[in-house]
Amino acid sequence: MKECAYCKNSKKLTREHIIPDWFLKIDPSDDDSMFFERIPKKFLYTDAVIKDVCSECNNSHLSNLDSYGKALYDTFFNEHIYKNETIDFKYDYDLLVKWLIKLSYNSARANKTDLEVLEDYGNLIINDNAMSEEVIVYCASMAASNIDDFPPSKLAERNEKCDIYLPNWFRIGFFRVPEFDSHDLCFRHVTINSYSFFIFIPKLKDGNYLKQKKQLIAAIKKEKRFGELLTKGGHTILSPPLLDAYSSYMAHIVNNPIAYDIPYDNITHDVINDDFGLIMYKIPRSHIESGDTTETKFFLDSIISCREVALAYLQKIEFTVDGYNEDSRELFEIAEVVDYLKKLNNLFPFWMFFQPADGKWLKVLAVSLCEGKQLPSRQILYNEEMMEVLIAKWYEKLNELCHKLAITQKINRKISGDVIRIIME
Repeated sequence: MKECAYCKNSKKLTREHIIPDWFLKIDPSDDDSMFFERIPKKFLYTDAVIKDVCSECNNSHLSNLDSYGKALYDTFFNEHIYKNETIDFKYDYDLLVKWLIKLSYNSARANKTDLEVLEDYGNLIINDNAMSEEVIVYCASMAASNIDDFPPSKLAERNEKCDIYLPNWFRIGFFRVPEFDSHDLCFRHVTINSYSFFIFIPKLKDGNYLKQKKQLIAAIKKEKRFGELLTKGGHTILSPPLLDAYSSYMAHIVNNPIAYDIPYDNITHDVINDDFGLIMYKIPRSHIESGDTTETKFFLDSIISCREVALAYLQKIEFTVDGYNEDSRELFEIAEVVDYLKKLNNLFPFWMFFQPADGKWLKVLAVSLCEGKQLPSRQILYNEEMMEVLIAKWYEKLNELCHKLAITQKINRKISGDVIRIIME
């Protein structure tokens, strides 16, 4: 007997669909697939399920929420939205929000992300109480695309005589708010055809969130893409769409170029598609002596270009300086090396994300950047104030990168812990 993800009781567990099976039955096709980030090839051509829900929760509470979702589909979601159209959207607030969080929680468990926040919502989803007032949900509409003159695509008008691309999909994923970052919330979206729901989910009973809520709401309002706030009253007028379906699809592809076979360097293809171990990146002496960072900077920029690529290289790159093996001095004692590393660090302060847990690069870099000196006893001294500033900057840039690429707090914490251990050693 294992614990049910919702009621937390130890019972025999059953399979729960991540995407409701009623949606998969609406228009079945041999070409239907699900994008699934955790699997190597990214696409599943079968129903995605997770087996951690007891039959009582599955067949009663969760089934009722899925039935409500199906009712909304029949009333709203099955009809595509076009340019300049507003929608008079009516809904049961608690049922809708519980269903959206249920979908998010299922997806999060399958991908092992955001569980620090979402697992506490399991019991709230299946009971009869109102949803927490701290959860914020926005909804934005998405237009069908006119792709006659692609690129670019345009928002299509209803009955327009053109080649149309329709948003026929059910997506569950994550997003970020550009001007707001917090470890006390998770950000999930559920997109069903022309309707995109953005769910801002805080840790339950978290005092920190109450202090941050005003800042969050201000940041949300600056982003028109989130659409309209859903209210307890159950009635919202959705503004005309700002985004078209094909543009949304292309944004997804840009963030996952290897999964969609977009031309990229061969090494990155191999790193993503194969069980690839440590990657050694050598900075040649010729670049250091000339002060030329072009080639190295090009590589560094490429590995943070999108989420898929960055995750492929996560804690896998050991950087080294090549060409000084015959020099008796330590690297931090060679002036041109120190100058080059200072220049490189100013251009790319995101090293922590890529440092292997047992790597040495951060030690070399830190001592080189902080006036390292070796005593006759071979003990190494450094400027402690400079080291403190440097580590603070690296942590700031780690958080910045994780926020930009929607990297989970769990991964961030692991990187942070490994780096502390490396530096302390």
